[in-house]
Amino acid sequence: MKTKWPFTDARNRAVFTTRDISEEGTPILFVTHDQDDGAWQFHARKTAPASEGKIVALDEIVFRDPSIVELADLPLG
Repeated sequence: MKTKWPFTDARNRAVFTTRDISEEGTPILFVTHDQDDGAWQFHARKTAPASEGKIVALDEIVFRDPSIVELADLPLG
């Protein structure tokens, strides 16, 4: 049985992360849901160099860390 998608955003919503999370499996420790545009950001730390940035689909983040669904109702800001 498939679990219902908990986010109001589509599975393929582009989100911001870093290479260490998407390619090396570093744990996600800092999440934001931006006030101005509703963008999601998933990081291992508060700041990272722009050169480490990567855009992936939201479902890729959930696949890497299923506990992220607990933040599906994280308010903007």
